[in-house]
Amino acid sequence: MEGMRNKHGSHSIVVKTESKYNNVPRKYNVVVAGESGVGKTSVINAIFDNMQLATSSGAVGCTDECHSVRDSPKDYPSILLRMVDTVGLYESLEGTVSSQKAMEMLDKTLESLYATDGIHLILFCIRKGRQSQQTSQHYKNIVHDLCEDQVPCILVITRCEDDDPLGEWWEKNKVILIEKLQFHVEDAVAMTTLKKEENLEDYNESRMKLIAAIEKYALKDPWRAKDFKQKLSSFFRNRITRRSNVPPRQSDPLMEHLQRPMGAPATAKSRWSWLYQKIK
Repeated sequence: MEGMRNKHGSHSIVVKTESKYNNVPRKYNVVVAGESGVGKTSVINAIFDNMQLATSSGAVGCTDECHSVRDSPKDYPSILLRMVDTVGLYESLEGTVSSQKAMEMLDKTLESLYATDGIHLILFCIRKGRQSQQTSQHYKNIVHDLCEDQVPCILVITRCEDDDPLGEWWEKNKVILIEKLQFHVEDAVAMTTLKKEENLEDYNESRMKLIAAIEKYALKDPWRAKDFKQKLSSFFRNRITRRSNVPPRQSDPLMEHLQRPMGAPATAKSRWSWLYQKIK
């Protein structure tokens, strides 16, 4: 996939962090974004290959604070990652986390990352088989609005344990994800975070591919934003305004395909095949 051109505009600045010593680990600040419940915390734990953060299997999102982990992934001493697991932004409008609390947590945890330390890369996580326009809007909020299209983004697809081969779902659906949801990313990695005997091969493969993608696409010099507090305030105001003005949902066969339950009847797939050929 064609790489992103880094156009640093008037509202951004590059922080020079290159070390003079080859034996010093390369440091990358990585924002892990995505809607609540897609498995952001599990992705971070898989990267480090240990339980860095607690996870939850609850029906509602459990990310009620921004977590930051700084460590070298197991077997990768040459890199030092600071992974920031963002609060479930869309929970703030669903009652789980208030907009004010979400804003305070993002302000406290991410201001130094955006405005001082800088960002090298975004991992945007989605859950296999469940997409919506809200997911697309969340992506735009992070990549376009807060990061001004200046930070490379990798799409991480979670819950791929039943892929055969690994990455099958992405290959079948990437045209829609790119064209319909506007996921203009550097690369996509299908991920299984279950470290069990029956999944161990896929776990190790997806972990290795994701770390390799981080090293390949992370900015050499991190990007940081000026006026982050103002951008964050505008971000929440715009979201609330959009929420109150959302028009009635119209039927969209392409989106219905991505939203259908796993193991949907073959009739749904035949309709998808026709539409897929139409948009190619």
